[in-house]
Amino acid sequence: MSAKSLQAFRRDIDFFLDEALSKEGRREIFIAAIRPEIQDFDDAWRQVLGRAPQTQTFVDGKETRDLSQVMIPGGAVVHRVRPVSAIVDRAVEIIDTLTKTVTGGYKAKNTVLVNDRSVGFSNPEPNPTDEVALVNFSAFSRKAEVRAYNDRDDSGFRKGLFESAAAILKREFRAGLVPIRFTFRQYEGERLPAIIIN
Repeated sequence: MSAKSLQAFRRDIDFFLDEALSKEGRREIFIAAIRPEIQDFDDAWRQVLGRAPQTQTFVDGKETRDLSQVMIPGGAVVHRVRPVSAIVDRAVEIIDTLTKTVTGGYKAKNTVLVNDRSVGFSNPEPNPTDEVALVNFSAFSRKAEVRAYNDRDDSGFRKGLFESAAAILKREFRAGLVPIRFTFRQYEGERLPAIIIN
């Protein structure tokens, strides 16, 4: 079916619905169809995360609007998961796994920052607008990232600890719609490797 004939078909459907159903009737059908979709989406993420996901639902572009207020016709519902705390937990786990026992002093300098403020490793879900950074404040961290691990390994990841962890996180959470990137950033007067989430 061509795009032109598809548009004509949709117009016919809309015309039929306008004639056969009131706006309220169409809204009820829309909501009845969308609720199970949202539930299935949340259930799938619950299985991945091992807990209920933090979600955001936008009705006609507004997060504060209830599903029952969706515009008919032409309304839209966007439902998404922002699993930032799960990504942070996994980032800490990956870095812990990839760091050797002999580098206990290095591990102790791993820090989670929310909007550049240090927080503990087990914190509630950040707000959607918060920026989360995982940084190592060891004097060795920049040298380790740049010099010791600069080539690629068999997996295709660079051997830099934070760069590898960021690449793994991107693969594992590619459906989460949360930006994850590796970078060097200025902290306490030093340019340090960091994983930025959100």
